[in-house]
Amino acid sequence: MRSLVSYVGTRALRWRLLYGVRFAFRLFGGNWNDFYAWMLDFQDRRVTLDQILARPRNDRKFKGLWDWWRGEYCVEYMRRHGLQPTHTVLDYGCGYGRVTIPLLKFQTPGGCYIGTEISTRRLELAREWIAREGLGGKSCELVLSKDNRMAFLADGSVDAVWVLSVFNHMPDAELETTLAALHRVMRGGGKLYCYYLVPVPGGDETVKTFRRTAEDMTALLARIGFTSQIMPDWDDDLGEARSTESRMQICVKSEFGPVT
Repeated sequence: MRSLVSYVGTRALRWRLLYGVRFAFRLFGGNWNDFYAWMLDFQDRRVTLDQILARPRNDRKFKGLWDWWRGEYCVEYMRRHGLQPTHTVLDYGCGYGRVTIPLLKFQTPGGCYIGTEISTRRLELAREWIAREGLGGKSCELVLSKDNRMAFLADGSVDAVWVLSVFNHMPDAELETTLAALHRVMRGGGKLYCYYLVPVPGGDETVKTFRRTAEDMTALLARIGFTSQIMPDWDDDLGEARSTESRMQICVKSEFGPVT
């Protein structure tokens, strides 16, 4: 009995059990976003902002939820590639505010930040962090939404879109719908910055992670109406080679010319 309890508690089995939870959502009419939102809220139900911010800066062993310091690099990277402090920026999958805080600090009057997220808990953490930093007076909107078509955003209303790993957490149909919506809401010449994981030898997809090749992503982006470029300078200021497991791709609407 003790060995069974130990086995049930293993990480590998917990991931397998999530396939059953996903099936249950489908069975009762839920979609992918319903399942994924539930998973994030359950996973982070006891996480606090103090726990996140207590993690040491630049400690590479802490990934995902805990690498709060990476937001500063993300904003600097966008600035390097054309982001202006007066731009309207859509942070698609803003989470607990990793990029939210440095973006709000970067913005000047006229700039606007829009963060979308499917996790209620992560948005609560983002709002808490904004208040703690005294940034409530900035032009900032946090939207809880499971709508991949982003009906709450007007056509051509966004200058820049930031997407960090979110595309790895949605199946093909949801990804294509999302990219079409992002193309719709972007202004002419606006840039989509997207970071995603690529397949590696021996690597497996999980219930929550869909790895995609750069070739597949480039073809899909072109079909939607983007031109794009795989960027060689992601993480170059950290003194490390760009990861062979990921790509940073910058995209613009095709009719407005190539990425510069």
